[in-house]
Amino acid sequence: MRKINKLKYIIPSLACITIFGIALACIKPTDPFETQEIKKPEKEVIEVEKKELEIEEETEVEEEDIIFIGDTIPELEGYDNLAVTFLSWIESNIAIAGPYSGDTYYTFTAKPEMKFIILFFEFKNNGVRAQEIPYINEGEIITSEKGYIYSLWYHPGTDSEEYNSRPSTEKEMKIVYGDLYRDELLQEEKYKDCLIFEIPIEYTPFEATNIEYLAEYTIRLNTKE
Repeated sequence: MRKINKLKYIIPSLACITIFGIALACIKPTDPFETQEIKKPEKEVIEVEKKELEIEEETEVEEEDIIFIGDTIPELEGYDNLAVTFLSWIESNIAIAGPYSGDTYYTFTAKPEMKFIILFFEFKNNGVRAQEIPYINEGEIITSEKGYIYSLWYHPGTDSEEYNSRPSTEKEMKIVYGDLYRDELLQEEKYKDCLIFEIPIEYTPFEATNIEYLAEYTIRLNTKE
């Protein structure tokens, strides 16, 4: 947070006034006291303005926690120079999860009147040693309409009748999935992954928030203007 310089007030020193005889008792010592009375309300006004400046400054700092599609976070919490870039997002009636036994990936069809929001991102290892690839288990998406919140979708299993699960095709993998699963990134390597949410068809996603390892950031699902 930027520091705001404190305002300093310099009250000019008053010259001593020497008055002879009985006139000293008759003259009202107005100059020094009237000067302080004039300065006091001015100081209060300036302090109010200072508080307003501090509030504006705090708001600007909070805005910096909002990132957009295309932005890169240089270091993921708990990792050594592991960067993450949010690439794009799509709406889809299917989502893919896996691998399951035998390195098989499965496709799931969204429930009636629902759709999947798939948010693609990419890790890059900028550290000096190999690192584990994080597995994100938590996150929420907020809709433009009514501000409704939906949690990260979690695949129900390979025998789900609700989602009509089946083995994925190669074409589906290219469209709605990231890179094939691996658990480690060597130096300068990249890995594309995705977050999946399920929301009603009539709603539009606005931003993703409370994402594991990225709790201090909010991801706006549009490019920066």
